[in-house]
Amino acid sequence: MKLYFWNKLEPQYGVYDFSEIRADLTNVARINKQLVVAIQGVSFVSNEKLVPSYLLAEEYEGGVYPIKTGKGFNIAYYNARVQDRLVALLTALGKEFDGNPNLEAIRLQETSPSRQDPEWGRAHVTKYMAGMLKVAIATKAAFPHTVVIQYINYPERFLPRFVDTLQSAGIGIGGPDVYQNDTYLEQGAYSFYPGVSGVVPIGVSVDYNNYQSSGGGASLDKPSIGSIFIFAVDKLEPNYMFWLRRTREPLNGSNYWQDVLDYFGKSDWQADPAGGLNAACPKSFLKCVN
Repeated sequence: MKLYFWNKLEPQYGVYDFSEIRADLTNVARINKQLVVAIQGVSFVSNEKLVPSYLLAEEYEGGVYPIKTGKGFNIAYYNARVQDRLVALLTALGKEFDGNPNLEAIRLQETSPSRQDPEWGRAHVTKYMAGMLKVAIATKAAFPHTVVIQYINYPERFLPRFVDTLQSAGIGIGGPDVYQNDTYLEQGAYSFYPGVSGVVPIGVSVDYNNYQSSGGGASLDKPSIGSIFIFAVDKLEPNYMFWLRRTREPLNGSNYWQDVLDYFGKSDWQADPAGGLNAACPKSFLKCVN
C-alpha cells in the first residue's frame, strides 16, 4: 500500500498526473505483486496542505481545516464543491486504472474529522460524514472491478448507518491502528468487523504508534508482533493487513520492521499462502459474484 496525495495527482484544476501510479503498477508487475492505492488528503505531522491549491478558496470554504493537534490539515468533506472535485479525481482514476491486473484496491482515508472547536457541532459532522459517503460510493462506481476500502474509526455515533451504507454498496471497511486494548475502538469501529466479514473486503493497518502501545495514549508496553497479528486475525478477520515500515530511529533503538520480517519469516507459506488472513473472496465483490 502506498499513499498518493491529492495535490500531486491533480496539480491544477482538472489536470491530472497519474504518472507515479502508472510507474508503480509497472514495477509491482515485474515482481508479481499487487498495489493498493491509498488516496490521502489529510496531513498529521506537518502543516502541509495536501489538496490542490485552487481548493484554498472561499467557494470551497478554504478546502481544508486545521486538525485538533495543530499539526496538519484535513479535507473539508462538508463542502459540496470539495466533494465534487474529489469525485472527479476518483472518476478519472477509475477510467484509467479500474481492472488493472496489478491494482488490488483503492483505499480511502479514515472517517475521523480530527476536529474539536466551538463551531464544530453535530450538524457540521453530519455534513462531513455524508460527504465522505458520497465520495466512497462514487469511488465504487468508478472502480466496479476493484476492491474499494473506506477506513473507519470515529465518530462512533455515526458509524452504524455509515457502515450499513458501505456494506449495501459493496464497499469494504478497515482502519488505521491495530490496538488490542483500546476501549473506544473495541466498542466502536471494531464492533462492525465481524458483521461484514465475508461480505465486503476488510483491510487494517498497523501504524506508527501500534508498535509501541497496545492501547494508545501514554502506554508504552511494546506489544509483540505476534500479539498484534493474532489479535487482528481473531477479532477483525481481515483480508488485508498492512504493516508500516517503522525502522530504527535516533531516539528509539527498536527496528520494528525487522521484527515484522523475522516474525513472518517463520511462517509456513506453503501450508497457508494467506499467512493466517481471511482468504475467502467477499460475497459482495463483483469478481466473486462472476
